[in-house]
Amino acid sequence: MDIKAQIKFANTSNRKVKRVIDLVRGKGLDESINAVRFTPFSASKLVFSVLNSALANAKHSNLNPAKLYIKEIYATQGPTTKRFRAGSRGTAKPVRHKTSHLTVTVTERGGA
Repeated sequence: MDIKAQIKFANTSNRKVKRVIDLVRGKGLDESINAVRFTPFSASKLVFSVLNSALANAKHSNLNPAKLYIKEIYATQGPTTKRFRAGSRGTAKPVRHKTSHLTVTVTERGGA
């Protein structure tokens, strides 16, 4: 049984999130949570949050947490909000606030 957890419209670019999720793809869920907890990137908090959400969803579905592993994890680009900031000589400089969507799918090892 596949369990899914996702965070949408996170205030981090998907490029920064992909650095962290590449470390945990295909590993066990407990191992991944510990690895992300001690990773020094800013997106680690976001990935840690979605992994804990997936763990809670799996416990709610009566799955064994020790057998869970990350079947699929990916980050996609969300909408970009565009703002302007004052520049030199009275000009306006564009500022883009990037967002991302993060999705995790976990399942038990050995089928079922």
